[in-house]
Amino acid sequence: MNLKKSDKMIAIVGVAILIIAAIGVILYVPENGESPAPDIDGEEKTYMIKVTPKEDEEDPQTYTLQLARQFGRLDYKTTGKMDLFTLNKDNVENIIFEVKYTDSQNSFPILSTILNLLGRSKLGIDELSITIIDPDEVKHVITLMGGKKNITIDVSNKITQETIMGKSEDEAKMALANLTAENSKWNGQMFQISGQLTINGKLRFLARIRERFGTDQFTVTINFNYYEYELGDEVEEEEEEPPMGQNTETSYATPWALMSLGGFL
Repeated sequence: MNLKKSDKMIAIVGVAILIIAAIGVILYVPENGESPAPDIDGEEKTYMIKVTPKEDEEDPQTYTLQLARQFGRLDYKTTGKMDLFTLNKDNVENIIFEVKYTDSQNSFPILSTILNLLGRSKLGIDELSITIIDPDEVKHVITLMGGKKNITIDVSNKITQETIMGKSEDEAKMALANLTAENSKWNGQMFQISGQLTINGKLRFLARIRERFGTDQFTVTINFNYYEYELGDEVEEEEEEPPMGQNTETSYATPWALMSLGGFL
């Protein structure tokens, strides 16, 4: 097809414009050299888990030992199992039970003095045995003849996981709540207690008579350690540095970039 000279000039100018536009698109770099933010819908984020150790205690409770007959002899003990306390915390690591016991005053001080001068035994040695029953029906025994003594019952392990995932902060909080709930033990469950006072020694008969004139009691103090877990800061992902000498500028392909420039000529 024969074209007029003016038509050829128009065609050449048109092709030149297209070439210049294509080159401009190929070499275009977004402002400040930043790549467009990727679409992060559906991507999980990583959050730190913040752990805070805590302590708490229950009000001390005092129990009175009642006179009862057991195996043909009189001993002082609590009447069956009694409620001690209900655990009301999550993620308790351990509970410390301390028993304090002071023997009732000697009802026969003159007789005790004479026996001591003669080198004889005391009227009797009172031995207090306390049994704490945990919610799993496991028995923990404390035995003492006066003073204080404690026992530690382990409950839940400390969570060692340092981070948690979630597509949003609310989702990560929910995941953390589920994690702590699965780790927690015995929240809302009851501990029980029973006690028995046994009279030992060579003169137990007189000691038992003495006990009728003095009421024995013991006090239990409860302390427990627990952890609070909170959602911490989001963990920022570290960008990988490109190998030395590699061009970090990104070119964005367009339909023009896929076309051979020679195709316009």
